[in-house]
Amino acid sequence: MAFHHPMILQIFLAYLVCCFNPLLAQESDNDAGPSLKDSLQKPQVAVSGSNILLTCVVRDLGNHTLLWKSGVSKVLTAGTVRITSDSRYSVLHDKGGDVFFLQIVNVTHNDTGLCVCEVNTDPPLRSFHRLSVLTDSLVAPAPHPASDEHTNSTAVESLWGYTTPAPISHNYTQCCVDNSVPDECIGFCSIKNILEGTTGIHPTKCDPFFANIVSCMADGKNHVPCCERNNVPDVCQDMCVGEYTEQTDDVRTHLSCGAFTAPTLACISEGVDTLPSRPARLDAENITDTSILLRWSLDENSITPIEYFHINMTLISNLKHPDESKDALKLKTEGLNDNISTKKYKVKGNLRQFKIRGLTSFGLYNITMESTNNLGKSLPSYTLRILTLSKTEAKEKLKKSRGITWTSSSANFTRHQTML
Repeated sequence: MAFHHPMILQIFLAYLVCCFNPLLAQESDNDAGPSLKDSLQKPQVAVSGSNILLTCVVRDLGNHTLLWKSGVSKVLTAGTVRITSDSRYSVLHDKGGDVFFLQIVNVTHNDTGLCVCEVNTDPPLRSFHRLSVLTDSLVAPAPHPASDEHTNSTAVESLWGYTTPAPISHNYTQCCVDNSVPDECIGFCSIKNILEGTTGIHPTKCDPFFANIVSCMADGKNHVPCCERNNVPDVCQDMCVGEYTEQTDDVRTHLSCGAFTAPTLACISEGVDTLPSRPARLDAENITDTSILLRWSLDENSITPIEYFHINMTLISNLKHPDESKDALKLKTEGLNDNISTKKYKVKGNLRQFKIRGLTSFGLYNITMESTNNLGKSLPSYTLRILTLSKTEAKEKLKKSRGITWTSSSANFTRHQTML
């Protein structure tokens, strides 16, 4: 049996949960009264013009009445009877069953908000069902009534039904300009423009530049924890780390990540003002053959507090210097995997340099850093690749610092640092 219509599939799944789950089908203690513990309360995202079902599961309803409300004040239905004058609403229910579906036909952006399933007990039992309706025009949602007691009083702005604790003002235009985003696509370099539908151009026209746009949007900060809290699937979390991938692979063709744009943008809008900035302009100076001085800085516009920097230093190759081996410069191939190791360091957030000791002589290292505070962390910095001094070079440096002239047979060996 195949179910192709999403609404039919949803009804069928709810029927399986409520009627064929042996744990749920056991007789309940009627003296305990009604229960909404099995009600399905996962937030739903719908596209404007589609039909949606919200699922309320009530056990042992008895002589009580189940109400569907918009917010906690406006009654939509009572039992299976429609109270609201809006004919798009109806209740699907099998007499004697435990499932009450609120069906909304042809949803619009103004339907975005909180629907409540309520049993008229004393005190009332309630389950809350968040609905977000996305539109092609990307307009802001209708404001919630002031009387809605479940409106988040600390949330001052809403993004397609997802609230943020501060005004949505993230503008990353300068970053876009620095990364060669053309003028006609600059409208996407402000979340406010995207929210209000004032980008001035259809997204498909700017698709070649979205990798840079999304990278600037994330601002070097790791928004994944927030995205996970808002039920954004793993395969749709690219934007949460500032990456953009076209939906062409097999997984993405079966899962529309567009439905998760709203919570992703809400997370980024919040995170840019609270998460720490990524370390920038990493540079390393060799001190001895086993130590370096690592320096870094932050972007000029960085204002969020940083508690700690975390440094990862990975030895990827243990080399032989020409003056210390009969062979030419070469990589130790035996046991290479065993030689790869990572040292981790935790540095206070007010520092901009750190001396690292105990390294391998003439070792090739990759260095990355990230910032942390009590609200989260940044994305990793770019990778700085360095080569520590050999013992011979360390002696040469020491003698030069003491004013002693010394000639090395490895004069043609060139040392450099690279950024990956």
